[in-house]
Amino acid sequence: MNSKKGAINIQALVVTLVIIGLFIGIGLLFLQEVSENIGSDSGNVINETVATITTAGDHVAKANVSCFYNFVPTIITNETSGDVIASSNYTYNSHTGQIFAVSTADPYYNQGWNITYTYSWANGSEVCSGISDTSNATLEIPSWLSIVAIIAIAAIILLIVFNVVKRMPSASSEGSWFNLGGGSSSGTVAQI
Repeated sequence: MNSKKGAINIQALVVTLVIIGLFIGIGLLFLQEVSENIGSDSGNVINETVATITTAGDHVAKANVSCFYNFVPTIITNETSGDVIASSNYTYNSHTGQIFAVSTADPYYNQGWNITYTYSWANGSEVCSGISDTSNATLEIPSWLSIVAIIAIAAIILLIVFNVVKRMPSASSEGSWFNLGGGSSSGTVAQI
């Protein structure tokens, strides 16, 4: 009769982790949909000066509004000369309100820009900020995921090793895993 006391069911562990990951993924998708459907208002800003736009980007002032989204620059001019900056010279992130210079070779690189733009934000600020806080907290998961995975793999390996060691017969008994003579009448025997 084989005893399974202390045995590890790795298949059940993997299935459990997959199910937990699935529920977390569905929950995050649900939060994203809810935050976008709470109700929204929109606004526009004319000639907001954003200093030193580079390829690293900079945020517009309204980007800190709770549940800010749908940022669209309509016209951008150089703060000093007033020249219109072509849309091929910049990119932007509509969810974060961040604007980036495309190239360091751009004549307006690392200069102040006047940005006219439209944006939206969600109405239910308490609900939306709660959802936003949760979503932002989940952005930290990838940075910890590799550490958690390494610890989990090490734990599984250690559990397997300890299970194998526990099942090994003692070295003093006949027929142990590695026995050099010592009890066998037929000479030196190496059993592995």
